[in-house]
Amino acid sequence: MRPLTADEVRAWCPRGRPTAAEWKAALRADLDLFPHRGLGRCTVLYEDDEPAEIGYWGVTTD
Repeated sequence: MRPLTADEVRAWCPRGRPTAAEWKAALRADLDLFPHRGLGRCTVLYEDDEPAEIGYWGVTTD
C-alpha cells in the first residue's frame, strides 16, 4: 500500500484535491488507477477543501 504522488493525483484531478465523488468517477472511468496484482494505493479525499477521508483501493493476490 502506498499513497499516490501529487503527479498521480493531478493526472485525474488537475487541482490536486480530489473529492470522494471525483475519486469514484476516476475509478469507474478506468484511468489506470488500479495497481498491479498484490498492490494497493490510497489518497486523501477532500470535502470543502479540507481533508475528510482516505480512499483505499487495490488488487489482491488471490
